[in-house]
Amino acid sequence: MKKNLLWMLAACMLAMVTVSCSNDENYVEESIKVIGGAEVAYVPANMDELPEWLQEWILEDDMQGLGYIVCEGTWDGRRAYYLWYPFTSTLGWFCTYEGVYLASYGGIPDDPEFIEKGGGWDKWTCIAYHHPV
Repeated sequence: MKKNLLWMLAACMLAMVTVSCSNDENYVEESIKVIGGAEVAYVPANMDELPEWLQEWILEDDMQGLGYIVCEGTWDGRRAYYLWYPFTSTLGWFCTYEGVYLASYGGIPDDPEFIEKGGGWDKWTCIAYHHPV
């Protein structure tokens, strides 16, 4: 009986390993909800490719403890980032690649300024987020 139980356990473990492994052909793009309830595709960025100021912001102890969302897109024709963390006094803000503040986010998906200058959430990609447990 114990021998059969061990064989069944081994078979189950093998099945779990087979099912949990995947390749890039079966990749399903994740999405994340940003402020305002819009869903944005999540495609993690390589930390080395981000501007230095953004790397430092992400790696701050406060951000690791609180959590954050970083999205990349364009604002008024320039490469830009949307940044959010739980205790910000706004619903997030937009910065240029160089780290220059552009605007705060009003929090509604159909915010006219965001649609005009940022193109709407469908034009943005979430490149980093952290939700502490």
